[in-house]
Amino acid sequence: MRLVVPSLACALILGCSSDADAPKDGGPPPADTREQERALRDAHEHFLGMEFDGRWGWYRREVQGGEGEAGWAEWLAEREESEFLEWLALCRTGHWSMYGGALVANDDPRWLRAAAWALDAADPADARAARQALAARPGLALDWFDVHVALLNPTQVAAHAELVAAAPEREDASAYAPPLGEADVYAGLFREARHAREGTATAAPTEEEPARGDAVRGILALRNTAWRPDPALDALADVAAHPDATLAMAVANISRGLEDEQVPTLQLLTVVRDDERPPALREAALDAVAAGPRYAAYVEFCKLALSPRDPMWSAAVRHLRDFGDAFAASCLRDLGDEELDDDQRALRDAALAAIDGRGPLSDEDFLAQLEGFMERLTYADLAGGGVRDKALAELSLELCERLHSYELKYRLKEIMVQYEPPARLPLRLDGELWSARLREHCADAISC
Repeated sequence: MRLVVPSLACALILGCSSDADAPKDGGPPPADTREQERALRDAHEHFLGMEFDGRWGWYRREVQGGEGEAGWAEWLAEREESEFLEWLALCRTGHWSMYGGALVANDDPRWLRAAAWALDAADPADARAARQALAARPGLALDWFDVHVALLNPTQVAAHAELVAAAPEREDASAYAPPLGEADVYAGLFREARHAREGTATAAPTEEEPARGDAVRGILALRNTAWRPDPALDALADVAAHPDATLAMAVANISRGLEDEQVPTLQLLTVVRDDERPPALREAALDAVAAGPRYAAYVEFCKLALSPRDPMWSAAVRHLRDFGDAFAASCLRDLGDEELDDDQRALRDAALAAIDGRGPLSDEDFLAQLEGFMERLTYADLAGGGVRDKALAELSLELCERLHSYELKYRLKEIMVQYEPPARLPLRLDGELWSARLREHCADAISC
């Protein structure tokens, strides 16, 4: 439950909102205003009485997204809670002007590095606000970039070059903190990834490492930036299947905001398939897989569609309803009414109606999607299991039927000559194996 008045600013507004409501002759404020102010003081004292991770969790539950969030930002700035404000600037999408702006207003030693990091913010408004903050003091920003030039990422290098070209009057930046690096922002994420790789990760924090809030904050910060270097993405993949459900859920939740090839598909699938994991986590992982490379998810959902007793069956069929095609429909039609309960039959029928309603692709549309079709065939080939033989038979037949002329086969050959495997193969496959299997399917289709 959120606070009744989670903002000092709100309390003051309520206390002097109109002449009619103001106390007469300097008398005491109304009882409801005093109660609201008391509640706010109690909330502040409660917040200050907790350690950092406790504060972080409480703030996200009780303040984040509420009407009084801006007032809390002002209060944190008044108390010079710089570390807390910086993490909020890193993690709160669309709120850099609120939290980073509070650091700027205080001329806090952290504000330059917070602004430089936010130049890569996933939200354009955050990146714009950070750029404006740097532009307001160009001489200071130039001096800071010059001192730390060896630590800059590509976006920061470009910003530095712009300042060099503008040649503003210098302002000494020696009192300001050095740039944020991967080790600063993702320290907790890297630690838990190492434990996951070494098999020493535990389902709950231990006495030796009692807090994992830094790992959660690292995950949130990774979502909030477009600068996602491979070490951070590799760590995210390792933590995706972490035995701590809170960490695994955090990865599943942010994966829906990543670029498709950055989604840790393989690790999320291990969660989806693990019936020992909480159902909510498994479904969140399945939804996250759907945000990744479309055809990796497609093959997994078809496999699930063939298993109506799997708890994830309904979630998979709902996704197939949204983007399935003839092969998905074939999988669903393989299920007899006697295998399904009433709800499942209704869901299957709705999915089939949606797929049939989209109709078959024209030859022109099929050619436009041919590269994706070949990837889907390759995912099915490498997935193994019961879906493999069915997919190879039906998808290969469809491909041969579609490529009914020399011109179409030539177009396929042209596409495959130019094709390059994804930069980050979502199933951690060897790029050469992936390309070899793709070429094999291509050659089979051309020879039909």
